[in-house]
Amino acid sequence: MKNKLIFLSALLFLCSLSLINASLTDGLVSYYKLDEANGSIVGLDSVNGLNLNYIGSPSLNVSGKIGTAMLTNGDNQVGANYSDIGYGITGTNNFTLSFWFNVTNIDTDEYMVTLGDDAGTTRAVRVSDSGGNKISYRGITCGDYGYEPILENQWYHAVLLHNQTGSTVYLNGSSNVAFFCGDTGDMTNNAHLRLSLWFGAGTVGLKGELDEVGLWNRTLS
Repeated sequence: MKNKLIFLSALLFLCSLSLINASLTDGLVSYYKLDEANGSIVGLDSVNGLNLNYIGSPSLNVSGKIGTAMLTNGDNQVGANYSDIGYGITGTNNFTLSFWFNVTNIDTDEYMVTLGDDAGTTRAVRVSDSGGNKISYRGITCGDYGYEPILENQWYHAVLLHNQTGSTVYLNGSSNVAFFCGDTGDMTNNAHLRLSLWFGAGTVGLKGELDEVGLWNRTLS
C-alpha cells in the first residue's frame, strides 16, 4: 500500500508535466516522501531500500506539500546525507530528479538537491539571492547557470532532466522551461544523492522545506 501511494503521488505530480509516456515505475531508483515523524533515516519505505541518513537535526513532521516534509535551516541542520545510489547513474547517463520545495529565507546560495560524487562531478538545483530570489542550476561543464525568479514561502515543483545533450530544469510544469544548460560532463563514479547539502558543507543547505523527492535513471519525456 505504501509503494502504491508513493507511485500515485509521483503520478499526480508528473501528470502536470506531461512526462507520462511510460510507466513511472520504469527506471525509478528511489522515492522519498519525507513523511518520517522522527528518527535518523529518510525514506524508510523508499524504493529499492535506498535510505538516506540524516545529518544534524532537521525538523521533521512539518506541514508539507503532501503530508509532511523535512525543514532545514541551512546551517547545521543539513538534511539528508548521501547514499550510494548507483543504478546506472554514472558517466553521462540519463536521469530525472523531481521534488517540491518551499524556501522560507533566501540570503545566499542554498543547495536543495545534488547528485554526483564531488565538487567537480556533480549536478545540483539550488536557490540564490544573486540579483533577486531565483532558482538556478550548477553543473559540471557549464558551472552556475540559469536564474528563474521565485518567491519565498511558496511551494514550487522542480524537475531536472539530464540526457546526452545537457540538463533542463522545469518549474511548475513542462510548459515552463526555466533554463537549459549544455552540461555534458562525466560523473565518473556512482552518484550520491544529497538533500539540502553540498558535499558536507553545513552552511549552504536550504532554508526551507523539501518534499516528495523522486529519482529515475532515465529521462522522463
